[in-house]
Amino acid sequence: MDMGAGWRRGVAMLLMVASGIAGAAEPATIRTSSGTEILYVAAADRADAGLEYLRELDRELGRLFHAPPVRSGRLRIVLSPERGADVAVLRRMEQRTELLLGDHFYRAAEQFPFRRRLTGLLLLARFDSAGGVRELPDWVIMGLDGVLAANHGSGRIARNVHYYPLLQALIQAGHLPDFRGLTGFRAADFSGAALEGMRELYRFMLETAAQYSSVRDNALGDYAVGCLNSNRRAEEVYEATIGRRLGAVRPGMSEQQLWAWAADRAAFNSRTPRPGTFSLKLLPEILQFEYAAVGKDGKASGAKRKGTFLDLPQLLAEEHPSAVLLQRRLAAALREFGAGLPGDVLPYAEKLAAAIEQQTGSAFSGGVPQLRETLAELEGALKHQAAVEKLLEKMEKDRVRPYVLFRRELEEAAAPDEAAGRAVTAFLDETEKRYLEE
Repeated sequence: MDMGAGWRRGVAMLLMVASGIAGAAEPATIRTSSGTEILYVAAADRADAGLEYLRELDRELGRLFHAPPVRSGRLRIVLSPERGADVAVLRRMEQRTELLLGDHFYRAAEQFPFRRRLTGLLLLARFDSAGGVRELPDWVIMGLDGVLAANHGSGRIARNVHYYPLLQALIQAGHLPDFRGLTGFRAADFSGAALEGMRELYRFMLETAAQYSSVRDNALGDYAVGCLNSNRRAEEVYEATIGRRLGAVRPGMSEQQLWAWAADRAAFNSRTPRPGTFSLKLLPEILQFEYAAVGKDGKASGAKRKGTFLDLPQLLAEEHPSAVLLQRRLAAALREFGAGLPGDVLPYAEKLAAAIEQQTGSAFSGGVPQLRETLAELEGALKHQAAVEKLLEKMEKDRVRPYVLFRRELEEAAAPDEAAGRAVTAFLDETEKRYLEE
């Protein structure tokens, strides 16, 4: 045996053991994408669930609230086995800020109050904001819950395509809620399918507010920090931040109209298209407009009249003062409408928009015959889409067991209704009895 080789192996083993001992004594530090450090003290449980939760929460606070990144070492999350799972404390020092958590905090994260506190403290730390005497509104945390749940599906992979089944149903039914009014509800008011639905609506609101926020005008971030720090009511903070910003997106629209416009854009796209029957119902409304008759002074100041896109060639030929503006609005409305159509139907909407733009009022620009022909092509494509959807729905009902197909509805129907008193329950029972007897 080579004594030199054996000696070298022995020294190497001693170095590895010494290195292992030193490594075990050193705390493990992990850095998130924002620069936040996650530090496990000695003997802390380094569960993957807790680490992934913190990483994802930190990432979403940066994406949605435009929370700024932190300089190295300025923000540290310290996890220790000496703290209880429901402990979350922000400790500020001259050189850095520390968020102190128990190493089993992710168990407490199942509880809404703890998630709200943890999120609020992280936001204050990321924005390097003092104070924090108040809590975030419930709707923000419910929306964030919805975002995190969507991330576990395809939400993060296809971030530009969100699936909002409840929002789609509300739009088609014509019953969109008062979105600002939704910000006043509490999480404790909902459970089961109702809770899932509210999380979806609040997820849409967070994503929309984040879309129209920026580092320069960070309405959603300012709203969150303002709710945590300000002595003003949450409604006043909303008005000064999110409400103000949304009011500037499309001047002339009310805030509720802006929410409705954003809801349609979020709910329907090429991946989750607007149903064909609903599109056929909307199309005539899109192609209508109102204009003023031309007065003796040559201006559009006369009585209001209603027209359709088929009146456009005549208005252009007459050089009506509003004709060109109406032409632009019709084409823009059709393109917005087309954004919610499936890929094989979209070209027909674009063709009709282009035909409208080509009109000049002269006999050589296509006129009414061209517009009728392109409309018929679009309607034909939408009717084909509706027929395919009807066939697919029939096949689904024939082949999928009713319990699977209507699982959420059945679960909600079977859930005890704690809100209904005895008198209400008795009335419903009596009504059901009469209905069955008939």
